[in-house]
Amino acid sequence: MLEVHTSPELELIALDAELDALEEMDNIDQLAVLIKEINIIMTHSLTPTEGWYEERVNYIHVYNDLNWDYLIREFRDHDRFMYETSMRLKSTMGIILDQWQKGMFSLQHYQFVIYNVHNIWSYYKSNFVTSAKMDDLSAAMSNL
Repeated sequence: MLEVHTSPELELIALDAELDALEEMDNIDQLAVLIKEINIIMTHSLTPTEGWYEERVNYIHVYNDLNWDYLIREFRDHDRFMYETSMRLKSTMGIILDQWQKGMFSLQHYQFVIYNVHNIWSYYKSNFVTSAKMDDLSAAMSNL
C-alpha cells in the first residue's frame, strides 16, 4: 500500500485554488472551504498572518450583519437547534468583533462560527426549504 506523507504547508497549498475562488462559490461551498482551512490551521497549530485575520474577519462581518434575531424569534418555540445555534452564533460573532478591535481574534471562536453557520444553513436547507428560491439562507436573512 502506498503511504502518503503530508505537511500543513502542502495541505494549504492544495487548498489555495479553492481559497482563490471563494468569491465565485455559493455560501455553503465557501463555508466548506473555510472549514477545511481552519481545520488545517487548528490541527497543526499554525499561526495565521495578520492579512489572513483581516480577510477572514470580513466573513464574520458579513455573517454578523445577517438578521439572526429573525431566526431566534422564528424558531424559539419549535426548533431547539435553530434557536440555540442562532443565539450562540450571534454571541460568538460579537465576541470575535470585540476581540478584533483590540487585536487578533480567537481561532477557536472563528472555527465555531464558520462550522456552525455552515451547519445551520445546511440544516435549514434540508428541513425548511420547499422551493429553489429559498435555498440560500444568507440571502433570505439579509432581506428580512
